[in-house]
Amino acid sequence: MHIAAYIPPIDPAELPTLYFYGQASCWGWATWKRAWKAYNGDARMLKAKIEERGMVDAFNIDNSYNFMRHLEKNIDGKLNTWAIKWQASVILSGGLCLHPSRSLVRNIGADGTGAHMKKEEAEGMRGNITDQVELNFPKTLTENTTARGRIAAHYRSERKRLEVKPPTLAKRIQNRIKNLLS
Repeated sequence: MHIAAYIPPIDPAELPTLYFYGQASCWGWATWKRAWKAYNGDARMLKAKIEERGMVDAFNIDNSYNFMRHLEKNIDGKLNTWAIKWQASVILSGGLCLHPSRSLVRNIGADGTGAHMKKEEAEGMRGNITDQVELNFPKTLTENTTARGRIAAHYRSERKRLEVKPPTLAKRIQNRIKNLLS
């Protein structure tokens, strides 16, 4: 359903140069009109369908990252992004996305200046950029479980890294002021 040019910084050893993975990536991607017809922009409906079908763990990449929170923030109006709705649409359609073993693009907003990512989150998402030109397409239309496992491990590692760091004094003061004003 989707071609991606980005993959989180995972170990590419023993992975093919291209493989299928059941998640979308909004950093350097493309799709087809026929696949885009599956897009559903209703976050509330997407969340309900994922829960009804018992797909929460799969949507959250084997419970390694809380993508459901992104849908909930869209429902609550705290976030407005099409990307999580596309990812949910892909999952609900049983779709696969073609990914490289090493990123072919760099998100320049992953330096902390982007709209939806804090600088400390962006640090762990910078892909291993490659200039490889030989890309070998997979022979079968199945998800690469090794890649999925490595991506899940990456997200778990990032979650630990981000949870370990307590907020700085300046950040705690900023948050306190923000809470008092809202």
